[in-house]
Amino acid sequence: MKAFKHRLRLVVPMALVTLGFPGTGNTQVVPTTPKGFKMRQIGENGASAGIASTPKPAETSYRMVTYIALSPSRQWKSADGRSLLGKLIAFEDIVVQTKNAVPDTKAPPPMPATITVVRDGKARLLVDSRPFEIALERLGEDERSFVKTIESGMKAKESKRP
Repeated sequence: MKAFKHRLRLVVPMALVTLGFPGTGNTQVVPTTPKGFKMRQIGENGASAGIASTPKPAETSYRMVTYIALSPSRQWKSADGRSLLGKLIAFEDIVVQTKNAVPDTKAPPPMPATITVVRDGKARLLVDSRPFEIALERLGEDERSFVKTIESGMKAKESKRP
């Protein structure tokens, strides 16, 4: 029993040394002067063996989306009587993407050759700066005729182009 207590006295301090004391596992002691010491994190610049480099700045990309409005803002009524405020927009968007430079907002964006008003029986509305597709059968009769008028006007305009 006495030998066990003696071994226990040696094992506990050795365990503390091998496990490390709190706060010393990730630091190293570096003398700043012959008489003073300063605690420093491992990997910190200075007398470490690693190579210090500054990271390359992240590349910034900008994306600007322009919607082609075909009508001013108006109140749209659905077939079930609900209403919302929005603009009729084309299915084609004008997208400009640049890297490390903000797109020029003063230059007019290139217009697409054709403009689609109705696709797969749906119209596209811009509501609160977000585009939504809505089926024509969900719109009221007046709204459907308005969309058909815009669509026939766009087709007539495209047929006149050289």
